[in-house]
Amino acid sequence: MTQKALPAEITSYDLLKTLALILMIIDHTGHFFFPYVASAQNVEVIWFRVLGRFCIPIWFFLIGYAQTKDIPPRLWAGAVLTLLGAMIAGGVILPLNILFTIMIARYIRDGVVRKTLEKPEHMRGMFFLLAFGTLPTSLAFEYGSIIMLFVVFGHIRRHPESITMDKKYIHLFVFLSFFLFLLMQGLTIRVLTVPQMVSLFAGFAVVGALLWSFRPMTYPRLTRALGPLQYLLKLTGRRTLEIYVLHLIVFRGLAMYFYPDQHVFWGWKIAEPGLVSMVVQ
Repeated sequence: MTQKALPAEITSYDLLKTLALILMIIDHTGHFFFPYVASAQNVEVIWFRVLGRFCIPIWFFLIGYAQTKDIPPRLWAGAVLTLLGAMIAGGVILPLNILFTIMIARYIRDGVVRKTLEKPEHMRGMFFLLAFGTLPTSLAFEYGSIIMLFVVFGHIRRHPESITMDKKYIHLFVFLSFFLFLLMQGLTIRVLTVPQMVSLFAGFAVVGALLWSFRPMTYPRLTRALGPLQYLLKLTGRRTLEIYVLHLIVFRGLAMYFYPDQHVFWGWKIAEPGLVSMVVQ
C-alpha cells in the first residue's frame, strides 16, 4: 500500500499531536523521576501527572477522527518494544501499554461508533457499557473501555453530516465523557490539592473545546515564519509513535541507573498489585 504524501506545510495535525506529545512526556517525567512519596508529602510533583492527563483525550479523539483504521506493522512493533522495555526495567505486563489500547480502539472503532450513533437509546446504552466496563478492562489494557468515548467524539466531529439525532444528545454525550474521565483520573491520582483539581477540571474543558473546533488545516505562513524550526514541529507531529517508544526506552534506562531499587533489571510483574486490589475488592 502506498503511503499518503504528507503536506509540505505545517498542519493542524502536527500542532495537535505535538501538544499531546509534550503533555505525555511531562507525565512520564513525573512518573519516572518525580514520584509522589506519601511520607514526604511532595504534592507539588502531582502537577506532572495533572498536565499529563490532558493528552489522553487527544490521542483517542484522533483515532475516531482519522479516515483509516489500519493497524500498521510499526504499531505492533512499537507496542512489543514498549512491553519488553517495561519488563527489562522491572515494570508490569498488565495492563498492556497504550499502544495496545490504540490497536484495540482502531479495531473495534467502526462497530462501536455505528451502534452508538444509531439512536439516543443506543448512545445511552453504549455510554453506560463503556463507563461500567472501565475498571475491569483497565486490568487488561491501559485506561480501559472509557477511551472509546473519545473515539466516538472524534468520529462525530469528522462526520457531523452523518449525525441524525438531536444535537442536545451529542453535547450531553461529549460533556459526560469528559466528566467521567475527569472523575476517573481524580480517583486514580488520589492526591490532589484544590488548585490541582481546579486545573484538572479547567484543562479538560479547554481540551474539549480545542477538539470540538479541530479541523484539518495547513499553515503556510506559520511554516515560512518558523524557518528551520518547521522540521522539528513536523518531526514531533508526524513521528509520534517513534518518539513515544524511544523516549520510554531512554527514560526507563535512566530510571534503572538512578533508581535501581525501584526499577529492578528484569524484575517485571504480571500486574500491579494495587490496581488488581482496586478492581476486585
